[in-house]
Amino acid sequence: MANVKETVKFPGVEVQLQNMVLEIPTMNFRLMRREGALVKLQILVNEFDSMGEKVTDGHSQLMSDAALDAAVDLVWMAAHRNYPDLSKEQIEEGLDMDNIKDIIPILISRNPVKAVAEGKNSKPQAVK
Repeated sequence: MANVKETVKFPGVEVQLQNMVLEIPTMNFRLMRREGALVKLQILVNEFDSMGEKVTDGHSQLMSDAALDAAVDLVWMAAHRNYPDLSKEQIEEGLDMDNIKDIIPILISRNPVKAVAEGKNSKPQAVK
């Protein structure tokens, strides 16, 4: 079981995925280029924007298969920087429809490309 108390190489935002507490760092450019993270991030951004509109209207909406796959891949890529033994299956098992709402904004706002585009310089708050 991964735990944030372990020594991590890269500072990040603390998140809880079922029985794991992880410190999720920013994805570096190498990961973003090599693993196609920018495309996956765009899928998530588009899906999250769509979900936000539905949720505020009082309607719930499930994520598409493409967005679920993108979420697992992106969370794993970021977490893997600090937890190299963590598997995608562990991430997939830990993610659920409750915690993904809190994790997607972390992935989006901690992405250096999006942060620069929006003129943000501050780090997001940790998930509670």
